[in-house]
Amino acid sequence: MSAFLDELAEWVASAQQRRKESLVAFLAVRGDIEEAMRAGYELKTVWAHLRETGRIACRYETFCAHVRRYIKLQRPGQRIAPPGVKLKRSDMAPSKPLGQFTFDPNPRKEELL
Repeated sequence: MSAFLDELAEWVASAQQRRKESLVAFLAVRGDIEEAMRAGYELKTVWAHLRETGRIACRYETFCAHVRRYIKLQRPGQRIAPPGVKLKRSDMAPSKPLGQFTFDPNPRKEELL
């Protein structure tokens, strides 16, 4: 094997280790992140604080990917089942998203300027 391939294999192994460490650090503060999100803080603010205090070291993009994958906050109208209980699809989310826009091709004259 060439020296380059050895170097590349070592780099890949260290990159995988860094990814695992990043995920472990994120999972360790997941509860704090969920709490901050429920309190209304923006993700960028939460990430900046965690990074500045040294609790996580990942980039913002990685942080957002972890939030999407590992934090599932309850949407309005959505029920969360206790562990081991399956909900029907109709119980999981409202049938029509709140605030959805519907186009009406025939405008009402009283709404026009």
